[in-house]
Amino acid sequence: MSKIAPKIGLIILAIGVVVAAYLNGLHEMLSLAHLQSISATLKDYVDNNPLGSFFIAFGVMVFVYSLPLPAAALMSLTAGFVFNFGIGLILVLSTSLIAATITFLIARYIARDWIAEKFAQYMQKFDKEMDSNGFFYALSLRMIPGIPFIALNASFGITALSLKAFVLSTIIGMAPISAILVNAGSQFNQIEKVGDVLTPQIFISLLLLASFPLIVRFLSKKLMKKV
Repeated sequence: MSKIAPKIGLIILAIGVVVAAYLNGLHEMLSLAHLQSISATLKDYVDNNPLGSFFIAFGVMVFVYSLPLPAAALMSLTAGFVFNFGIGLILVLSTSLIAATITFLIARYIARDWIAEKFAQYMQKFDKEMDSNGFFYALSLRMIPGIPFIALNASFGITALSLKAFVLSTIIGMAPISAILVNAGSQFNQIEKVGDVLTPQIFISLLLLASFPLIVRFLSKKLMKKV
């Protein structure tokens, strides 16, 4: 019971934070229409307080990315609008990495041991595959647009994927789509829907890019068998 209590406490805390965020209307404030309505104010504040606004944005983005809210793309667009491309991309990649790692570690702490024990006969083979090739799978999945950010991070946490592989795959995998979204932020007030940024051509390009790590892994395994 002493080992379970901290995990239960952490779950209750996480639920409490999410409920509090919803009750305070965070999901309504994180809408494209609302942010566009205050875009001029945000831009003026950032221009007049560049350093302070960077750290404020950093904290806000880590918090938002850690919540089960469909706001990741919107935050990237906003960062691209209020900051320049370089700073906006640094903000998006660094804050999303921190939030992703937090979710990954929490999921591993809370659920990893239980799932590994409960489904031992299935997990042993799966864990072996993830331990050796997990980076390639994680990298490919990270590049696919549309997969819920927090769900993906938590799912990786309950596997045998190493923290190092998770961090590297997150940084590399998120770079393409993050760059696209941050760059699109320059047209922030002309965007009608966040989904409009990812045109069919861009979506297909990202899917093709996502298949590349698996193709590389497949070819390398074939070559190793021939050696």
